Amino acid sequence: MAMNWFTRHCYDTDNPQTYGRHFRVAFSGSLGLIGAGLAGLVHAIVPPVFQFRTANAVIDIYHRHVLGTGRHGAELSRYGLTADGQPLTPESGPGAAKGEGGGAKS
Repeated sequence: MAMNWFTRHCYDTDNPQTYGRHFRVAFSGSLGLIGAGLAGLVHAIVPPVFQFRTANAVIDIYHRHVLGTGRHGAELSRYGLTADGQPLTPESGPGAAKGEGGGAKS
């Protein structure tokens, strides 16, 4: 498939994906977030229902769709995290290989 503005994002990350794979991961993650949001709305009205459902779903989706795909190192570093989701330290930061520290591999 020729790379164009429509598919560039699928290939322009740390771990490139085909359009079909990207679609499946993004679509399933989005459905999970919609479900978590709806559960959160119900929980706001009736607190005993869906306890921790939203938080658990967001954490699960983060691990499977952000950390699990190996595609989001640059985005994680903007939030002070390494590519495996750990907090940045001087040893893990940019320049760490040079002994300078301060950021994440992306």
